[in-house]
Amino acid sequence: MRRNLKLALLWLLVNAASQLSAGTYSRHATVVWGKDAPVHVSSPNREMVLIGKVVKTQSDFYVRLSLLKGSRQLWKQRISPGVGLEVLWAPDSRAFSVTSSHHGANGWFDTHIFVIDDDEFVQEVDVTAPVLQAFGDPVECAWPEPPNIGAVRWLGSSRKILIAAEIVRHGVDLVFCCGPL
Repeated sequence: MRRNLKLALLWLLVNAASQLSAGTYSRHATVVWGKDAPVHVSSPNREMVLIGKVVKTQSDFYVRLSLLKGSRQLWKQRISPGVGLEVLWAPDSRAFSVTSSHHGANGWFDTHIFVIDDDEFVQEVDVTAPVLQAFGDPVECAWPEPPNIGAVRWLGSSRKILIAAEIVRHGVDLVFCCGPL
């Protein structure tokens, strides 16, 4: 009984906290996933706009991202499937992060950083691999399960970002998969 009460309280805290945020990991992020119309995310300096569009075909779905400066396209990428995709611009407009899931709303989420250099070339930086290495595998489950990795917020400029590593939530199954709390 006491364990069930702890689980219910934990569930309420996690879900209440998620209701306060715009995105899954950052209250400052703009969610692209689940929108019928293209989502326009302006850079803080208003010089660029990142456009995200969920594309559904008969056999697949994905998110198409395009970075524009005026009418000129600087970059484009297809994120598949892009479940829960959210975008977070750095305050200096020199980078943005993209966090999305490969499977479903519960995860597995990863994060990529896109840095815009002085020549307006966009470079991708994978922060997922080093976070996975640092986080390790702290939970013993029946199968290996990497943590969700999400961008929380930029710290001052495009040179530092706070990234979260989260053990995948399984609701009531959490006790059975991962052991008692």
